[in-house]
Amino acid sequence: MRGVLGPDVLRWVPPVVTMAVVSIAVSYIWPMFSLLMEREGYSGLLIGLNATAAALMMVISAPLLPRIMGRVGLIPLVIGSALAAALAMALVPLSPDIWWWGLLRMVLGFTITALFFVSEYWLVEIAPQESRGRIVALYAIVLSLSYAIGPKLLAWVGIETYGTYAVPAAIMLAGLLPILAGRRFAPRPKAEGAASPLQTVSYFRSDPLILWGVVLFGMIEFGAMGLLSVWALRNGMEEAFALGLLSFLAIGSVLFQLPVGWAADRFDRRRLLAVAGFAATVAPLLMIQFVDHRIALVACVILLGGMAVSLYTLALTELGARYQGAELAAGNAAVVLAYGFGAFMAPAAFGQAMDLIPPDGLLLLAAASGLAYTLLAVARICFTAR
Repeated sequence: MRGVLGPDVLRWVPPVVTMAVVSIAVSYIWPMFSLLMEREGYSGLLIGLNATAAALMMVISAPLLPRIMGRVGLIPLVIGSALAAALAMALVPLSPDIWWWGLLRMVLGFTITALFFVSEYWLVEIAPQESRGRIVALYAIVLSLSYAIGPKLLAWVGIETYGTYAVPAAIMLAGLLPILAGRRFAPRPKAEGAASPLQTVSYFRSDPLILWGVVLFGMIEFGAMGLLSVWALRNGMEEAFALGLLSFLAIGSVLFQLPVGWAADRFDRRRLLAVAGFAATVAPLLMIQFVDHRIALVACVILLGGMAVSLYTLALTELGARYQGAELAAGNAAVVLAYGFGAFMAPAAFGQAMDLIPPDGLLLLAAASGLAYTLLAVARICFTAR
């Protein structure tokens, strides 16, 4: 880890710690809403549609964030977003109406997107070129571990008291502390030169290998990962093992990141993205093949989880190598948009695939998406400069 935990470590630690704290709140909030709606008797369709409100807001808001940050400043945007998210949580129990909760989830979608955008822009801008891959890998590991805490905290708190809403609100406010403590190290974006929404979207054309890699990551995380336990149950596996597969996805996302980050600092990241896409193609197909062989199946699930997050790690690292300043801010906004796009369209697409080709449509569509990305990567490597 030499070169990562060096004298400049305090410059990039604040956004990592902040997003670790915020990620605990996020992984608490999303299942909390599902449990609340289930308690109120809403249908599964309505629960799912309500959940897309946050992803929709992510897609809408991401192209606007570079100009918003340029106008109000990085630190004020963080403070305002955290305060608004905490207030939204405090207002949840005012009404069980689905439209009210949908509105609050849109507020949360915007504020959480802003927090991720600002933190990742700070991290990638500040990280030294020679160790950026390993730093981004550490960030991915911290996020993966933090996401595992929220559901356990929700299980301990429950959904029967006002503490259900006060806890995530307090966590959101606590997430401000690292950013405020390290604010002297924060980049200082300017309103002049901040990208327009159209310029942000244009990164899908200029940097498709980065952006579509993040789309694939969002699809796998929100779609395949969200429905993996359902796939397992439909293949006759017991509920405990089906739910346990999600833990193995998280294990993969942790195990692979440091080796991938090390490789990202030394080798051609475009080729690494192609390898990650190919592995994300093969892993779902092997899961179908080894459905009756538990050890092999678990190994494939670990591979899928690791390769999915590796796409994100490699994409952020490559983005930081290509851009700085306002261009990097726009690129980070495009990354957030790409993730939101994958997250928004994946649940319905993967769910429909499971219905059309039961029970393996989920994994077949995941493999087809990975293959399409791999072919894109090969084409970019062979025929373009980047």
